[in-house]
Amino acid sequence: MVLIALGESIVAIGTGARGLALNATLVTAAALGLALAGALWWTYFDRDDQRAERRMDALPDGERARLALAGFGYGHYLMLAGIIVLAAGIKGVVAHPADHAEPHVAWCLGGGLALYLAGDVLFRRLMGLGPGRLRLLAAVGALLTVPLALADGGLVQLGACVALLVLLLLAEAGRRTVKLT
Repeated sequence: MVLIALGESIVAIGTGARGLALNATLVTAAALGLALAGALWWTYFDRDDQRAERRMDALPDGERARLALAGFGYGHYLMLAGIIVLAAGIKGVVAHPADHAEPHVAWCLGGGLALYLAGDVLFRRLMGLGPGRLRLLAAVGALLTVPLALADGGLVQLGACVALLVLLLLAEAGRRTVKLT
């Protein structure tokens, strides 16, 4: 389901760009939207799915069913809702890339990303994949991009959201490297 929702966020880029003249600002907005979708994909599929599967395989059937409902149900509902809301924000930015963001667009972008990350933290916590403190911090950072959009525009916010996720992924990769050595 997460993969389908991420695909819909890419469709939102095309829908937002429909009928607009192709220019550097539009291309930048579309590229940032794609980069954000790619970074979301990376946060979800970077080893956590395999670790969750191994954790579930080690449990008795009854416990496995409860854990599956909690992690792949409740945690994923938040992630899916976050992606859907985020896609609406991406569409709004792509549709008006050179303009100041409307408040609802800014909140969709920042709030959707924060909701996705909060759901991911819940999933990770329920699955025993770690506390997710960095992801929770990134969720707060996503909300802090809203005033940025209102002051400087949705394109700036979109870039900030991409940078935030890239920094999160780099920080997590660095932590894994430190633990391995």
